[in-house]
Amino acid sequence: MLEVEVYYHGIPPSGEGFGSVGRGEHAGIPAFWTLSEPYGCRDWWPGKNDLTDKADSIDVIVRSPDIYRTASNGLLVKDEVNNHIRTCHWKHRYPIVSYLIAVAVTNYEVYDETAYPAGIPVLIQNYVYPETLAQTMQYTAQTAMIMELFSDLFGIYPFAVEKYGHAQFGWGGGMEHQTMSFMGRFDYEIIAHELAHQWFGNTITLNSWQDIWLNEGFATYLAGMSYQYFFDGYHWPFWKSQAIEYVTSEPGGSVFCEDTANVERLFSPRLSYYKGALLLHMLRWIMGDEAFFKACRNYLNDPELRYGFAGTGDLKAHLETMHGRDLTWFFDDWLYGEGFPSWHVRCTRLAGEDYEIELTQQQSHPSVEFFELPVAIQFRGGDRDTTIVFDHRYNNQSWMIYPGFIIDSVKLDPERWLVSAGNTFEPAGSPVSTNVYPNPAYDRLRVALTAEPEAVSVADLSGREIKLKYLREGSGLTFDLKDLAPGLYLLQIKNKEGLTVKKFVKR
Repeated sequence: MLEVEVYYHGIPPSGEGFGSVGRGEHAGIPAFWTLSEPYGCRDWWPGKNDLTDKADSIDVIVRSPDIYRTASNGLLVKDEVNNHIRTCHWKHRYPIVSYLIAVAVTNYEVYDETAYPAGIPVLIQNYVYPETLAQTMQYTAQTAMIMELFSDLFGIYPFAVEKYGHAQFGWGGGMEHQTMSFMGRFDYEIIAHELAHQWFGNTITLNSWQDIWLNEGFATYLAGMSYQYFFDGYHWPFWKSQAIEYVTSEPGGSVFCEDTANVERLFSPRLSYYKGALLLHMLRWIMGDEAFFKACRNYLNDPELRYGFAGTGDLKAHLETMHGRDLTWFFDDWLYGEGFPSWHVRCTRLAGEDYEIELTQQQSHPSVEFFELPVAIQFRGGDRDTTIVFDHRYNNQSWMIYPGFIIDSVKLDPERWLVSAGNTFEPAGSPVSTNVYPNPAYDRLRVALTAEPEAVSVADLSGREIKLKYLREGSGLTFDLKDLAPGLYLLQIKNKEGLTVKKFVKR
């Protein structure tokens, strides 16, 4: 084993990214902090500043005037004062990437809380400014329930043997330093966002800044998604709507980050954070909750990735394994492609309560030719409604439906699963003709009628009449084809408008 000791000293500059080193005041008291993401740790300590290796453990020892306390990674194993100098020794024994190592120093008040994910006690330590203590305690009290939720969904908090914590600092947002998030504010979503990073970003760290969405998309989505489980779900619909409106406020922009030297683009709230979050939201819609959350847990527990690094391909592989299908088409459109779709729904009333639904799509950016997605549409009529999911694969694709009522209104994507904007609806008109669907048919055939039938019959091509059972449903008929041999048949309907003959195929 080769052991190297490096001695260095100096006054570090405020460097790249979000400042590397920060100095400020609160209530007239000096404060010092570090924030190294993405490239700033070299400004204040001689580390390996890349995304290929993690330190297997660290010790952080800070000496300061005794009125100050130091917050850092891991567990505080020493806090003693000699000759008015306080020495704080923090010890962290999990693998950690260089940009997540941090210190913050000021006259902190310290208080502890405890979470119980799966019944396991986890220490939550809070280092806050004395003048904000009472207010901040009200906010941090929410941390335990969020940790317990994330542990239920994604596995036990990954640094449970040590702790989680918050340290107040003078920057406007938050930073997910491993086991000790630095907080400029303590509103609910920032608390949830930085905590979520302990799973997505810290336990598994992106292996390229081009995949920053793996950190920020997950943390943004988990913070928003937690509203589904808390506060009676009240904020969840608003979060989804506001996120979609924000992402679609501009026509282009890729989640994948080509220019990693541009820190402003790297940490684009619209693309890296919110569109990345909604990419995960749509994957959850496509896969279903059980497969989606299982894939995320498998990704986090993959021994080749856990406490190491991963790229989009690693996550994609776990998603595909649980989904049972290739997802290249989705990542091509939504990760590497730009923009979003706008749908037009045309609803044609065939007869009575039978309708033809046609979907067309326009794209906001030419990088994607077509967004193939399952699209939920809610149909309402009087005090009744039904929601049907259409697998939209090409423009002018159409389906026949029988909702069982006259449609008054249509709402596309009522639960806000999809990133889209500018959707339009063409309302149903009067019935146009007698129709049969699906065609070809398997076990059942629906006949949409424009007038009351006087006689209905089915014959094969030789003219031989075939007796089939059917039910009258609304203004149409539903035939049972289970016992009918495969082939081509003729359906004859006689009413006041005359004789109508329709061909259909039984498969």
